[in-house]
Amino acid sequence: MPDARSNQRPWLLKGFFALVLMAGALGVATWVVSSMILHPFWHQPGEPGGTLPRPAHGGEWERHLMGLDLDPRRSLGLDFEEIQISTADGWLLSGWFIPPPPGHELKAAVITVHGGGRDRRDWLRQAAVFHHAGLGVLMFDCREHGTSQSQGRGLSFGWNESLDIRAAVDWLENREIEHIIAAGVSQGAAAVILAAASDQRIDAVMISSAFTSLEMLLEQLSLDGLSIPGIWVPLLAKVVRWRLGAMEAPTPLEKISAIPPRPLWLLHSGADIMVPCSQALKFYQAASGASLWLPPEAEHARLFNQYPQQYSRRLAQFIAEQLQSLTAGTPTERVDEDTVLTGCDHALTP
Repeated sequence: MPDARSNQRPWLLKGFFALVLMAGALGVATWVVSSMILHPFWHQPGEPGGTLPRPAHGGEWERHLMGLDLDPRRSLGLDFEEIQISTADGWLLSGWFIPPPPGHELKAAVITVHGGGRDRRDWLRQAAVFHHAGLGVLMFDCREHGTSQSQGRGLSFGWNESLDIRAAVDWLENREIEHIIAAGVSQGAAAVILAAASDQRIDAVMISSAFTSLEMLLEQLSLDGLSIPGIWVPLLAKVVRWRLGAMEAPTPLEKISAIPPRPLWLLHSGADIMVPCSQALKFYQAASGASLWLPPEAEHARLFNQYPQQYSRRLAQFIAEQLQSLTAGTPTERVDEDTVLTGCDHALTP
């Protein structure tokens, strides 16, 4: 009679090779999808040192900018200078600096940090508010964005961009700017949290539409209309982190508690699909003393588009409070919270 074990060997070999093939397919798929995450189709940096391209007519970026797509002088009538910033790890960043209006003795400025796949123009809509409130405005393109240096590495979800912010702080210090506010949106908000948590030179923080972690972002992400299966997210996140050299890097949620007692203003939309408003509430609960504006309707990172007058009024109030605080040397009280629960009460945790 044939040996039973001999009969089993072909099936065992077939099973083994099937597992190898499945593991290989999973590895290839994970690598391909991680590349799509690091290099999404909408991430299209310009020519380093060149001119920022005009947005496509009728496109999403054009609508986002609300027609303010040139530079501070041509779009807003504000004088500015073209600048370059060198980072500690060897990157060269391009940007604009709008000096404070004449007559303002307090040497204060804001650093604005754009979202992933965007460029410094992401904050042109708010630049006039910052300027007329008495601040200098430093607007720059993060590495791998706009006309800053690019090496084809793609997005880094705030980790490497936080190094760009520290370089921007250095640049302002060299200009004898004594008080610095950092403002970021989406990926830029995550970068601001990470930078401010470890850099006490940043006196106040404003973050809009921030995500709590890469893992959370992947859970919400849609690639070509397809969602990433939840069971795949931990592996995919580890591969992305490994490719970025950020295996042990902290998340924005883990670091935000290091910002208070410095003023921290959180902005988010209750209707944000890409980064749900529950993320803002997690930040709010983790950062003692933070202020939160959470109106009910706006797409991701488009609070200004939806609420231009309210946004401008609240922003001017926030800046005035910070400048008063810096002059008096005492912390400010929270801004009003009348809209905290109107858009995201369903996301509150017990």
